[in-house]
Amino acid sequence: MIETLAVVRGLFNGLAALESIAQSRYNLSDKRRPKLSEKNKEEWPRFKPLILGELPVQHLRRFGLNLQPGPVGFSIPAQKHAFKSHPDSFMSCLPFLTQTVARPSHVGQSPKHMNDGLELIREVRQLDLILLVAVLIRPTRQGVYMVKSTYPIDRNKLENRLRKGHLIETQ
Repeated sequence: MIETLAVVRGLFNGLAALESIAQSRYNLSDKRRPKLSEKNKEEWPRFKPLILGELPVQHLRRFGLNLQPGPVGFSIPAQKHAFKSHPDSFMSCLPFLTQTVARPSHVGQSPKHMNDGLELIREVRQLDLILLVAVLIRPTRQGVYMVKSTYPIDRNKLENRLRKGHLIETQ
């Protein structure tokens, strides 16, 4: 728990700097997606591997997934993928990753990833943000479940997935 708190504290301390870098270098106030390539890779924020908390197996069991308990990790390559794929929203997701893993409002699986992934979702009502954390269903040899990506989704997507049975509410 102390290690998780240290990670979160470090995350919040570095968030302002990362957001500033992203805003200035990639002009994120403009809605166009910045071009993030290997050429300007040295301009990317510096990422560190993160442990986001324990997989909420009790909620996943209600959905029908019987998984072993274990920590959820966010590797540097996965963070780079999320940053490159969703540069305009990645920074807004960072402060809520630990909460999303520990206390998701919804859990489930995308029909496109039934055999290899699961989704943890949290609604942050104060910010009108719905955050999705995509997690690989098979843990590493060390027993760590790895985050594949994270990004916001809109209310329609959430309601559609609930209606189709791809997600359930946890509360």
